[in-house]
Amino acid sequence: MLLNLLLACTPEPAECPTCPTVEAPKLAVDDWEAQVLTPVLEELRQGITLWDDQGWGICKGNRDCDEYLGAEAMDLPEGQYLVQAVLKVPSQGGPWKIGFDVVCHTQIRSGADTTQKHDREFEVKHTGAHRGYPLRPLWKIRSPHPQGSRDCELTLTAVRSDGKVLDTWTGRYSTPGPAE
Repeated sequence: MLLNLLLACTPEPAECPTCPTVEAPKLAVDDWEAQVLTPVLEELRQGITLWDDQGWGICKGNRDCDEYLGAEAMDLPEGQYLVQAVLKVPSQGGPWKIGFDVVCHTQIRSGADTTQKHDREFEVKHTGAHRGYPLRPLWKIRSPHPQGSRDCELTLTAVRSDGKVLDTWTGRYSTPGPAE
């Protein structure tokens, strides 16, 4: 009853006046500022890129890229190989990340098939205008593979600091199994 009395004596809420629409302030950039900021914005929009035409792929070698074979190298002859990436990373907007995934299908000598998956993420940094950021070896390859013939798919993914995926590069290799 007290609540009813209180509600009965409370005045009606007043109408609120309509608020004027306010535009968000616009960022004004003069010519000099635009000249300074444009290259930075272009670099950020481009994101992580390959350093050069040999910046992603398979190489002959164990720790260094002794001979670049390309992003796809099928039926690798006997030897030691590696997967590498050499990257151009923007100077601003980090941390920048690279995801690396490998999926290998192995035909074991007994006839069974196995699938192995490996994934890893790396934080990469700007290394200056004259050299790329090396990720080497991302994956080591031995041919022939001791368990059996192998076919592997490789994926390298560039990721911005806000999680947006920018570019993806793929590759593939195969190795024979051991000789009987």
